[in-house]
Amino acid sequence: MTRTAVLLKRAEVLEILGVSEPTLRQILKSGQLAAPVRLPSGGCRYRRADVEAFLANLPAVSESAGSSANV
Repeated sequence: MTRTAVLLKRAEVLEILGVSEPTLRQILKSGQLAAPVRLPSGGCRYRRADVEAFLANLPAVSESAGSSANV
């Protein structure tokens, strides 16, 4: 049985990652996220598994990061 990959539109990826269009381009250019799949119609979609893998590989951010605890 072949499993079909769940494909996401660019807008969905931007929302999931919480980033802007330029930031997504930087992420793709750096190779941190796999390139999108090109569709026969000329569009592109991102594999959900690739987006989830990218999120899983992000460094953990502690809750105190960015806060001014030394006040």
